[in-house]
Amino acid sequence: MSDREFAIKYLKTLEKKYKDYFKHSSLDIMNCVVIKGKKTLSAHVINEDLPFEISFDIETMFWVD
Repeated sequence: MSDREFAIKYLKTLEKKYKDYFKHSSLDIMNCVVIKGKKTLSAHVINEDLPFEISFDIETMFWVD
């Protein structure tokens, strides 16, 4: 599994974790983030309306020092 595939799988898992939000807002998590990089990936939240908990989970997983 490539790093990009792993990142997408993680994001899809978050979407399932917060399924009520995504169902009611008619959003897909992949429309709320952009994945950047090749060797070191990062995911950036592009939907500012995403609840704090979801944004925090994404930023925590992809935080780069």
